[in-house]
Amino acid sequence: MSDPQAERAHCPGCGAALELQAAQAIVSCSFCGTQSKVERRLRRVEPDLERVAPPYKPRDPKEAFESWGCERLVAGILNETDLAVRVAMARALDSWQHVHAGCMRKYIAAYVEAMLEAPPELDKAMCGILGKMVCSDDLADKHCVIRAGEQYAFRLNGSRGLLFALSLGDAATVKLLLDIAEWASRNGDEAYAAQALIGVQTAIGRERTYHEVCTQILCHRLTFVSGQVAQWVMNFLKNEFDVGYRYHRNMVLEVMDACAIERPELLPGLQKAMSYARGGAKDRHDYLTRLSWLTYLRSPQARLCALETLGGPPGDVTAEDLKQALDLLTPFHDNEATREKCVDAIKGMIWLGEGNSIQPVVEAWLQGQGEKLNPWLKDSWNLRLNRRQ
Repeated sequence: MSDPQAERAHCPGCGAALELQAAQAIVSCSFCGTQSKVERRLRRVEPDLERVAPPYKPRDPKEAFESWGCERLVAGILNETDLAVRVAMARALDSWQHVHAGCMRKYIAAYVEAMLEAPPELDKAMCGILGKMVCSDDLADKHCVIRAGEQYAFRLNGSRGLLFALSLGDAATVKLLLDIAEWASRNGDEAYAAQALIGVQTAIGRERTYHEVCTQILCHRLTFVSGQVAQWVMNFLKNEFDVGYRYHRNMVLEVMDACAIERPELLPGLQKAMSYARGGAKDRHDYLTRLSWLTYLRSPQARLCALETLGGPPGDVTAEDLKQALDLLTPFHDNEATREKCVDAIKGMIWLGEGNSIQPVVEAWLQGQGEKLNPWLKDSWNLRLNRRQ
């Protein structure tokens, strides 16, 4: 039986490369001695792309190549020595007819290897055909480019063209580009990491159907990334809230809950991101889900953020829903340290509805608070009472 295939990882202590064997649960760094628990995720293990180069026949300088087929253009790009000619050939290859021909899948390993060594102008021209493959309706074309990214994008000062092509892959390439950025950052190539993060942004921006899935990927990966990559993810989450997205509120709260134990240094950035998550629930179901998170979350930091961003109840809640909410919020109101955090949520109950009366269950709760009632809530209550007169 052959030896288990080694996998690539990096020491969380010093960043040195670690060689993992399939049976290992704990690995020690040979440089700094840090012991790390090996975490594996289920994924399909595929062999490396086979490097196959097309046959090359020297070109007659008088011969026009614009009408050449895919295989001959690839051969010319790989073998010609004149940069301008290679760039022109790469631009001629950037055509849907050459994508549909299917031969690029056979030669993609040799093609991308050439991109790694290509001058920037040629690298940019060569990525065109890969971008079309990523956008193709044929999943075999898209998957081929993703495999090429997995095999060749983890290179210091690697191909910017390959990163750009991957960025056209919407949700399918978000995790790969994020992992490339983290790998590059840990290995000191911040410029390449920044380019990969631009690719993540582009891929998410192109996604329409699975935008939420993209955000789930970022939230899940946040506890595994660091430096500029972690900061980028937190800025992204903040900006999503800022432009009106709210669906990922609970995802961020769950990440905060995990970070309180595993990565407490990330909490300030997450709290800043959550400060933009204002806005009430869209309907009764959303409101009840938000309430449930007050009991689900374990860390005080996450629970306080859940409380601050709970918002007022929507118009379709029932009296029983309001009672449930007040039962959950009462301990926060009774605690001087958290009393102000629940003001907005309760104030929304005072002003619920268009009529001239406060919900009886809310008014009974306000009366029962006596001197403990927060002054801002008392002012809102009195103002509502004045409107009833």
